[in-house]
Amino acid sequence: MLTHPAAFRHPKIKKGLRETAPMLLAVIPLATSYGATGIAQGENGWLLLLSSMLIFAGSAQLMALGLIAADSPLWLILLTTLIINSRHLLYATSLIQPLKNIPDWRKRLAAFVLNDETYALISSQTGKSGFYPLMVSSGLATWSSWVLGTALGISLGQQLPERLLAELDVILVLTFLCLLVPGMNNNAHRATALIATLTISLCWHWPLGSDLLFAGTAGIFAGALVNHLQRTSTRMLEKN
Repeated sequence: MLTHPAAFRHPKIKKGLRETAPMLLAVIPLATSYGATGIAQGENGWLLLLSSMLIFAGSAQLMALGLIAADSPLWLILLTTLIINSRHLLYATSLIQPLKNIPDWRKRLAAFVLNDETYALISSQTGKSGFYPLMVSSGLATWSSWVLGTALGISLGQQLPERLLAELDVILVLTFLCLLVPGMNNNAHRATALIATLTISLCWHWPLGSDLLFAGTAGIFAGALVNHLQRTSTRMLEKN
């Protein structure tokens, strides 16, 4: 698996790259917004790029950038990003069985490149032949796109006029909404968005960016609750 030169011609690698490509149309604009917004806030371009290369946590990076702009304390930034990325614990739990027989270094690589887009692609492929090449090729494609998008945003941010840079926070929000809304295809997603929106509307004046933490937590809880109720209802119907 991905150690012999022939492994790079594995059909699952081509499948992973091919099926991930359309999703990168959403990843690259967000990464570009991240890089450009960071430059607009006065952040170091090399640190922004390094964060995308080593952290690779899109939504958490964007949230952290907003909290930094709000002069939030370090503990709040860490706690917020931890909560946002807690969904990866659920991802990891579902992947224990498919990845249990591979070497540890491959598990670490799979864990590093795992992201929402890749998980959406592989969630229906667990237990099938070629699962690992499919997962890693998709993950590496997404990681590469996020890093390249960040670099593009940094470059644009260094060249755009100050007036436009001052409006990048609005552009970032609009870009994120345009990419997010089409993906809200079930009640759990809609509940998450609705509760988070209502909560942030009520507590936007809270200090140190704590409103973002509270609204995000409330949205995640609402989505998880709706998902649990839907699954419970489905099981009851199946029993009847």
